[in-house]
Parts: sequence; C-alpha cells; structure tokens
Amino acid sequence: MRVHNSFIINLDKISSIEGTSLIIDKKIIPVSQTHIKELMAQLNIHGSSKEDH
Repeated sequence: MRVHNSFIINLDKISSIEGTSLIIDKKIIPVSQTHIKELMAQLNIHGSSKEDH
C-alpha cells in the first residue's frame, strides 16, 4: 500500500504506528496526510481479518 509518494509498504511488516509515521524493521516511514485515512481503514480491515483466523 502506498503511504507516501516515496514509500509503498506491506501492511504485514508494520511494527508500530507513532503519530503519522510507521515503524518497519526499526526504520521510520512517514505517512502523508493524503494517505493516512486510507491506511487506517486498511489496518482496521486487515486487523479484523487477522483476528478471525
């Protein structure tokens, strides 16, 4: 999923979320204001499907 003009990420690799940044493999990835709502929606859907398994 694209989270910034310079970054496309795999949702399964997210370690944590801090404000408008993601932590993946101890690296900070910025999330643009344009993509933050879509990211949160995807994480909610993605998280729900993980819990169902």
